[in-house]
Amino acid sequence: MNHLGLPITQLNPSSKREIDNHIMKTQQELDQVMRIMRSNLEKLAERGEKLDELTLRADALQGSTNQFGQTTHTIVRKYRRRPCLFYFYIILSIFTLLICLY
Repeated sequence: MNHLGLPITQLNPSSKREIDNHIMKTQQELDQVMRIMRSNLEKLAERGEKLDELTLRADALQGSTNQFGQTTHTIVRKYRRRPCLFYFYIILSIFTLLICLY
């Protein structure tokens, strides 16, 4: 049956061509939609892979950040004591010098 409700065998040749053209056009549109959907699925898979890679890189960066913070804290503590030692040695030197002079 066609869109007019008549069996296809009773249609004239121009109506058959019109129906065939409509079917071909619909098939082409369907093929185009399928190509777009396949492309979208491929892009979605690539996006997922990139997100996984980005997550791994972010985790590695977080670990490096923690290590950097610990190293910085250690260095700050080390150099915070240095002026105290410097003053201690100056006072010790002066005290030793005073003892030697008297």
